[in-house]
Amino acid sequence: MFLTEEKALKKIQQDRLRGDINRARQRALSALEKWPDEFDLAMEAIRACFDLSDYHEAVSLLKTTIRRHTKNRTHILEYARETFMSSFNPFLGSFIIEVLLREKNIEGIEDILRTSPESFINDLINRSETRSKGFSEEAHTKTSGYADNELLLGLLYIQDKQFKKATEPLGNALNSSMDDARLIGSILLNLEREQPANADIKFYLGQVSVLLSHPDKAEARFFQCLDLDNPPLEKL
Repeated sequence: MFLTEEKALKKIQQDRLRGDINRARQRALSALEKWPDEFDLAMEAIRACFDLSDYHEAVSLLKTTIRRHTKNRTHILEYARETFMSSFNPFLGSFIIEVLLREKNIEGIEDILRTSPESFINDLINRSETRSKGFSEEAHTKTSGYADNELLLGLLYIQDKQFKKATEPLGNALNSSMDDARLIGSILLNLEREQPANADIKFYLGQVSVLLSHPDKAEARFFQCLDLDNPPLEKL
């Protein structure tokens, strides 16, 4: 019998109804090789992998599916997020944050971090710290990868209430990606509420004001910085 995409989908759904998820996944993956641009087949394969807790395969499929079906990006990411919220799988969570970070969706990242277990946050902190060290040792501190990692590390420290430690990576992100000055400035303003006497935060907010062409605000911030303990004189 000649197999079409529609027939393949019907067979996959029949396998699922019978509770044979292994067979459904096998059939979906096989069909996807034949019709790689078929969105419904990709989602069936992803769903079956999730059901079988095969998160590595699922994330690999998610990456390909988002790349092939950009118009369905929001739907795909929301499905991945819903699955993460019921599993808290670190591999899946890291993928979602990676996508949100590329989009500079800070609110989405913060939402994920707020609802994640402490073990997930700590794992991400350890990995981001290791990456930060690697970028610095290889003198790759002007790359987008470094800027994104520093931004994430700052957000992770904030979520973990390590407010003082959050300042340096956010400053690094600002210096590495000045186009994101407004975004990073907003994060620093929120951080300032937790650390009102932190001279480094005042300094970086001054930098943000300079980059956003607000010299009066920058001057005020730099003077505030000098009035506090341990101002970063070498940077001023």
